[in-house]
Amino acid sequence: MLGLGLYIGEGMKSTQITRFVNSNPAIVKIIIRWFVDVIGLRRENFTIRIHLYPDSNVRKSLQFWSETTNIPLSQFQKTQIDRRVNKKAFKAGKLPHGTAHLTIRALAEKRFGVFLARRILGWSDVVLGTNDLRA
Repeated sequence: MLGLGLYIGEGMKSTQITRFVNSNPAIVKIIIRWFVDVIGLRRENFTIRIHLYPDSNVRKSLQFWSETTNIPLSQFQKTQIDRRVNKKAFKAGKLPHGTAHLTIRALAEKRFGVFLARRILGWSDVVLGTNDLRA
């Protein structure tokens, strides 16, 4: 239930893709554990895209998330750097390693593609009592 609760809060609400975004390494580790232990994914099913800010060190951040998640750098996608000029200066340094955008790849297993995204949304609907709203 903890994994589902985290996904309800920070997961993508789409019937097409399974993605989870968070900046807290402990939370990211918990959701990975849920995906592996409860859902049955393997580490190979994950890709990560890191979203950073200009004051972040890209190399150190990639290394940090790779070590935190035990996912090799070969499964990381292109790093995104937020260069918007209207960002508040007081936010500088608050997310030194940015946010991790964890995406699930089916790897030719139907149960981990669209079916997984829809299954998680179904569980969410049951827990939240919104299952009648999707009809």
